[in-house]
Amino acid sequence: MAAVLPRGNGAWIGIPASGRIGVGVAGEGRASLEGSGFVPMWPFMERGLSECLGEFRDRWDALADGGIASPERLLELTVSSAVESRRPYWMQAAASWLVEMQATSGFDQALVHNLIRRPSASPEMSQQWRQR
Repeated sequence: MAAVLPRGNGAWIGIPASGRIGVGVAGEGRASLEGSGFVPMWPFMERGLSECLGEFRDRWDALADGGIASPERLLELTVSSAVESRRPYWMQAAASWLVEMQATSGFDQALVHNLIRRPSASPEMSQQWRQR
């Protein structure tokens, strides 16, 4: 696997032999991101959106043939999967990114608007997060 971005815990996001954007460990491809429901991308949401988006944009040439159109689309898919998971921690992380995505060009604003309504109506989210 061509290691492109460190994800943490020794894992990397890159292009494994399958040719699709995936996650690997110690130079070995493990799974495509699509096949894993984008769960390996969730740890990136613990950082700021702009920081992660900048990293993916800087290295997108190495990932561009991995089956996802743009770094913005990759992050949209990541957030969508976290929102749909209904796991409070990851929904909160996704909600923070969604707020930033509203003010950042390049994201599908209709999708962002649709996704941001889900955590705000979810009983899994604390009242504080729903109001935010």
